[in-house]
Amino acid sequence: MSLPETYRAFRRTTGELPRTIELSTEEVLRELGPNEVLIKIHAVSLNFRDVAMLNGRYPVEARSALLQGTGGVSMFALLICVAAGIQPIITSSSDEKLAAIKKLGSQVRGINYKVTLDQESEVKRLTDGLGVDFVVNNTGPASIPQDISFLRQRGGTVSLVGFLDGTGGDWQPAAIMALMGKSAQIKGIATGSKEDYLSLNKFLQENKVSLDPLVDRVFSFEDSPAAFDYLYSGKHVGKVIIKI
Repeated sequence: MSLPETYRAFRRTTGELPRTIELSTEEVLRELGPNEVLIKIHAVSLNFRDVAMLNGRYPVEARSALLQGTGGVSMFALLICVAAGIQPIITSSSDEKLAAIKKLGSQVRGINYKVTLDQESEVKRLTDGLGVDFVVNNTGPASIPQDISFLRQRGGTVSLVGFLDGTGGDWQPAAIMALMGKSAQIKGIATGSKEDYLSLNKFLQENKVSLDPLVDRVFSFEDSPAAFDYLYSGKHVGKVIIKI
């Protein structure tokens, strides 16, 4: 069989964010190597995985997550990340808190947002230039544009789980368009279902996750005013408990 001079192939468009598949004409190598064969193709089938990846819908194993603050939500998420092999990056205004939290796992990283002016660059540095797969947002809408900037290209998620800083924001609606550029999403998370809790408990048990680091201090019911004062002071790392 004689070799054709050209062949046609479907290829992704070039660049960091390939958005389409194009039909191109390629030149055939005039001489086959010792371990090469020529295959005559009569038909092809599109692979759904490839199409899904192209459109940002193919699941990619999570590698890193950014967690806002050192309260109960973020600390619980950090323990889950450590158990799942996901690198957690936690933010705080206290170097002392960050130093203590880093002892929970060798992969734990921290950012002091009071002294780190360019947090986006620091997140990129800590993730080898990629950005994080998840941002756990428990502060509310105000930080959403910044949260999006922390995400990797294609498939990142901002998990909106709280509004500690209120429900407002001073950014323009156009800022949300950055989601499209990264093929990212904002996902609202409220109380889970029974199945969610069973799945979580199974994960904690199978991975022998200790919840001890989640509890900062325990107060008696009679000391409730002191517990609230301690909570409002922001000195806690994790949960503040009142025993009833």
